[in-house]
Amino acid sequence: MLLGFRSLAPGDSPALYLPFALTGTLDPSITFSRPSLSTLYDSTGKLTYAPNNLTPHSQNFSGGLWAASNFTRTTGQSDPFGGTSATLGTFTSNGGDGLFQSALNLVADKSYVVSIYAKYGTWRWFEFTTVSGGATRSFVDMENGVAGNTAHSSFLVASVGNGWYRISAKVTGVTEFYWSPRMANGNSGAATTNNGATFYVYGFQAEAVTYQTTPRTYNATTSAVYYGPRFDYDPATLAARGLLVEEARTNLLTYSERFENAAWAKSNCSITTPTAIVAPDGTLTTDKLVEGVGTSRKFMVQIVAFSNATISVYAQQAERSFVTIGTTNGTGLWSVSQFNLSTGAFVGHYQAGGQELQSNPIITNVGNGWYRVSVFSPVNLNQTVIMVSNGGDPIFEGYTGNGVSGIYIWGAQLEAGTFVTSYIPTVASAVARSADSATMTGTNFSSWYNTVEGTFKVSGDTPAIGTRPILSIDNNTAVEQQKIYSFGKDTEYLVVDNSAPVVSIGGNDITADTAAVYTAAYKLNDFAFALNSIDVRTENTGTIPTVNRLRIGADQAGNYLNGHIQSLLYYNTRLSNSQIGTPVVPIPTLVIYDRFNSAVENRAEQYIETRV
Repeated sequence: MLLGFRSLAPGDSPALYLPFALTGTLDPSITFSRPSLSTLYDSTGKLTYAPNNLTPHSQNFSGGLWAASNFTRTTGQSDPFGGTSATLGTFTSNGGDGLFQSALNLVADKSYVVSIYAKYGTWRWFEFTTVSGGATRSFVDMENGVAGNTAHSSFLVASVGNGWYRISAKVTGVTEFYWSPRMANGNSGAATTNNGATFYVYGFQAEAVTYQTTPRTYNATTSAVYYGPRFDYDPATLAARGLLVEEARTNLLTYSERFENAAWAKSNCSITTPTAIVAPDGTLTTDKLVEGVGTSRKFMVQIVAFSNATISVYAQQAERSFVTIGTTNGTGLWSVSQFNLSTGAFVGHYQAGGQELQSNPIITNVGNGWYRVSVFSPVNLNQTVIMVSNGGDPIFEGYTGNGVSGIYIWGAQLEAGTFVTSYIPTVASAVARSADSATMTGTNFSSWYNTVEGTFKVSGDTPAIGTRPILSIDNNTAVEQQKIYSFGKDTEYLVVDNSAPVVSIGGNDITADTAAVYTAAYKLNDFAFALNSIDVRTENTGTIPTVNRLRIGADQAGNYLNGHIQSLLYYNTRLSNSQIGTPVVPIPTLVIYDRFNSAVENRAEQYIETRV
């Protein structure tokens, strides 16, 4: 839904309004892609996977790995949501069999919610079967919408109206799914008198989850699986942060949540698994790093070759309040950084053997007593270290351990780059997360963009390290473009026409990971730029480039925001400098239009600009 304001004054209505933090949805005119799973903090503050459906051909039940035995499929049937995308199944002979999806190839140790929409035709009892090693079977009375015998611990049958039910279960490491007729008592045995019997199905989804036990919004797939955009929340305050756009990264550490694994070598410490400490993803997967006795260092390491990488881990105080992360070579070379889990503060960098110190230490409150600590390590000592310490120099302090005290830890990550990005879970091998891409092209772009004059106002946050584009308007080359971006803490509005930079206006500095409002206005020989509506800066020469696309949180050169876009507004006029300098304030009511179906919806307490 592309949203726009009702005019508050003549000529004052934005031609484009994308309130990502407000709606948590992506306008259909935006093309989004990221061919991999990725994580976010949801509205409850828990870490989970972005929306996904890992099964191709989720609606037609005929392509990919779908197979059918003993019945035919007729598409084009009425579905649960008023469309005609459901499938009618008709059995062609007596017996069992049914509809099944084989070789789902889901990770063995991860959790998934598997769901399907189904409706009674003429056959009452069906078997919902998932296979993970052995088969797990639950039964559904489709005529009455109730479960029979259930073997799944989280088996649910939920009515969605018009006789349709969404049937689901949370499972681990599913390899196959079956939807089959059974005997009338719904308990066991294959059906024997079902020749000609019918049922309806729609919308199969197998989605990676963390703490969830119920299916999320259904996302249809065709020949490819679905990976959705990420609308992220602050895990401590639960405030909506908007659309998360990141570059590709890889977690080089294995067993990132399983520190008891032999991949993590222990020195004068051990790992226990507490049963009452909930991890940042809402599951009971927390480990405790327990100090050994004596005065020798208490740490664990994983040997992974790396260079210029950021190390991070989630940690919570227990009997001890200090966690130390960094790198060592296992002998005399160390470069580590210490954090206080009681005060939420960085303590200091420490080194031995003349090694270079680390930089960019960050400790972030992620709620429920947890912090995520990270630091950039320019040295390559091949061993990532996590250490329980007691507040002194963690390399040389030599405090006496008692064999029971320690800290809670979860979710370690080692990624090439100077700053931390969203967490990437791993098990037996390194895992890559692809880059996020959100673009507008064709008429989705030209329908609102004015080639003569206009004004962009974008709210976003970045890590304030490197080149971080807020948005870019270009022709898919570097020859013609407008770009709003930061490089470090500096901000700039750049216009390039016919390969030549014609406008370059610097703005005020930003604060890392803190939302700021970037405003850029263009017109022939009349350009302006401001950060947070303060100190509007102008240039009175420059031409307008010829462009055909919008990139949100990215640019043509392959740089990414690595942060959030809260909202994006575009006016198809060059606003006056006084309008650009007007701050954002609340108003009581805002009327929002859907330009695709002309629906109107009242929203209270929204934020827009006050116009002079």
